[in-house]
Amino acid sequence: MAGSGFAPTSHFQLSKVTSTSGPGIEVTVVTKTADFRLGTATDIVLADASAASLTISLPGAVTASGKLFWIKKIDESANTVTVDPDGTECIDNELSILLCNEGDTVQIVSNGSQWYII
Repeated sequence: MAGSGFAPTSHFQLSKVTSTSGPGIEVTVVTKTADFRLGTATDIVLADASAASLTISLPGAVTASGKLFWIKKIDESANTVTVDPDGTECIDNELSILLCNEGDTVQIVSNGSQWYII
């Protein structure tokens, strides 16, 4: 938006998540400290790897067609968060995505056959 001091990084942004209900966009936010398999009912994962590295596993791209996920590493430890697609699937031709630093975030979407970073 010109002159506002706000530079959007994508066409779709959440400016604030305060609840999972009410007017506007409804999202489900979970905080995880251990390995977690995503289902289509979850939208945002806040991954806390302060105790140990962890893996966020994606559902199959076919079963999650059109689904958008946000995954963010929220701790400052040296432990990593691995985003792992189902089986032999890839994310933008990569076998997995590593989030290594606090604040690292990936937004991914399924087109019904593959996962893509957006």
